[in-house]
Amino acid sequence: MRRLIDTIAAIPLAGHAAALAAGFGLLAAAGDLSRHVGLYLTVHGVLSIVCLHAATRAEARGLVARPRWILAAALLFRVMQIPAAPSLSDDLWRYLWDGRVSEAGINPFAHAPDARALAALRDGDWAKINHREIPTIYPPLAQFAFRAARGIGSGSAALKSLWVLCDLGVMAVLVALLARSRRPASRLILYAWNPLVVVEVARAGHVDVLGILFVTLALWAVAAGRERAGVAAVSLAGLAKLIPFGLLLWFLPRRPRATAALAATLVAVGYLPFLGAGSTLFAGLAAYGEHWRFHPLGFGLLAAWVSDPRAARLLALALWLGATGVTVLRGATFERAAFVFFGGYLLLSPTLHPWYFLWILPFAALRRSRAWWLAAALAPLGYGVLARYRDGGPWREIPWVP
Repeated sequence: MRRLIDTIAAIPLAGHAAALAAGFGLLAAAGDLSRHVGLYLTVHGVLSIVCLHAATRAEARGLVARPRWILAAALLFRVMQIPAAPSLSDDLWRYLWDGRVSEAGINPFAHAPDARALAALRDGDWAKINHREIPTIYPPLAQFAFRAARGIGSGSAALKSLWVLCDLGVMAVLVALLARSRRPASRLILYAWNPLVVVEVARAGHVDVLGILFVTLALWAVAAGRERAGVAAVSLAGLAKLIPFGLLLWFLPRRPRATAALAATLVAVGYLPFLGAGSTLFAGLAAYGEHWRFHPLGFGLLAAWVSDPRAARLLALALWLGATGVTVLRGATFERAAFVFFGGYLLLSPTLHPWYFLWILPFAALRRSRAWWLAAALAPLGYGVLARYRDGGPWREIPWVP
């Protein structure tokens, strides 16, 4: 009887899932999306509306379909995208290169991809790597993942499959968090069926999902009263994509010595195998922090007001961490503080690629934040720059702000 009830409850969402599957199938068959940006943006917009309607309808009507139905559809959507080559972003080729270098027993931080020392490793994908003159910026846990994926296979599908597993982990933790806080399980749809997540994880293969997995695990650990595990999870998230290290601001006032000791130990252990890179260990990160800029939101206003680019970046950093610190000092929960932290990151980052919005989406689902969910739905407009550029035109970004 229980299975029958679950099946009946899932029926109203079946139409939404079918529509989403059709849309994702169209994207999978479209080939190089950088040459079909208009098609991609149109399909993405429609899929976003369907996803939001499914979640809203399910919560409004109190549909109680078990999360496994939502997860099954989510897995299908992602599997459909894995075979498609990434075309809206070229980050995946750098990941694969780093994994190849590590497999050869060479420190990926020691040499840029165009170094003569690595010439023997060049393959057909080498020319697709972005900024080949700069050493890798991806931290230790990401490097371990790139190398581990080589055990599955040397192609992009192997690494993307690993990211999909991480994404399923994110969804599993969200299910647990929703149940623990007695929030509707249907909110999972806002993340699990989100077209931005599906495309950026399963098709583009962005490493961010590895860090997001550990951020959600930190949410679970803190909710369960296991703050040391939360510190460990946040530290591992930072070792995947650096940004989450800022979440330690929530733990430091509570247990300063224990937090600092545990985080420092994990960071030291993570970086230890790569210390041989010497001065180039953080060369890529330094270049990114000083020079990269793409479609900024609030930072664009700061840069227009502050003439010195470095001063503008420092001011943005101060505002971002300051807002997080004030939130912490006001006694916010970890979930609330993390929500403010990632929201501030998106508002004040000099570089705002569409996939950066993945970091806020677990919180948008948990907290039913339509504002951030809508912002993420609009994020792919940033790919409009590719419409002319791929045909030899100028690189011209959308003027969000001055």
